[in-house]
Order: sequence, then structure tokens, then C-alpha cells
Amino acid sequence: MGSQAYQMEKEEEIFIKYYIGSLKEIRTIIEGMDVTNCVFRSNHPSNYVPIKGTLPEDREKMLFQIDEALKNSDFRPEGWRVL
Repeated sequence: MGSQAYQMEKEEEIFIKYYIGSLKEIRTIIEGMDVTNCVFRSNHPSNYVPIKGTLPEDREKMLFQIDEALKNSDFRPEGWRVL
């Protein structure tokens, strides 16, 4: 079994792995969108990485932000994600 703290830590690890997959998917979407003057938002407080910009102008900035977050595991602290 294990302690409640251990269980919560394991659940958070699983969720972060899930979110990393979602973040990679968002990256793929942003990279492939062929649009003009499209406002893109993925900055809800529940997201681990706030992403916002206008495509195509901010594409490289948003991709860099995602890449840096993935490379450095730079995600919003859990306490900041409270709704």
C-alpha cells in the first residue's frame, strides 16, 4: 500500500506524464496550423503551462515556450492551478 502522501505523489506523477503528452499535442497543433490572425489560448489556470498568442505571428514564441517547459519541467506549481 503506502502512505497517503506517497499515493498523492504517484498520482501527481501520472497526471504530469499525461499533461506532458497533452502539451506535446498542443505543440503539434500550433506547429501545423495554417491560419491568419488566429488568437490561440491555452492559458486556463488549470493548465500547467499558460500558452497564448496570435498565429502565425507568435508561433515561434509559443513553440519555444512549450519546448522550454518540456525541457526544464517548468510547470505551474500545483497551488497556482486551483480554480
